Amino acid sequence: MPDALPRAMDPLDVKRLLSVIHSIRDRAMILVLLRTGMRIGELLRTRASDVHLDERKILLWVGEKNRTGRVVYLSEDACEAVRAWVQKRDVQKPLLFYAQGRKTLTLEN
Repeated sequence: MPDALPRAMDPLDVKRLLSVIHSIRDRAMILVLLRTGMRIGELLRTRASDVHLDERKILLWVGEKNRTGRVVYLSEDACEAVRAWVQKRDVQKPLLFYAQGRKTLTLEN
């Protein structure tokens, strides 16, 4: 019997989750993960230059699972959240999402 595919979060659960996220960065990260299906490792390696908000897309140069590049498209709410983060983020940092006081975010942060 093949493994069952993961189920999408219930929309009410998504709404509840988003209601308790107050950080602009964290909200953008969660919405991008939820709406695009990106893996966490892909998100943490995304460079600011890979994000094209005018086209509502993010270019992923090397896929974590299949080692090939792909494009993911942003929903309107994810695009708005990323726009808000882009206006606040440090433009000197090459990565879209970064840790404060550390070089990069990791799964262990």
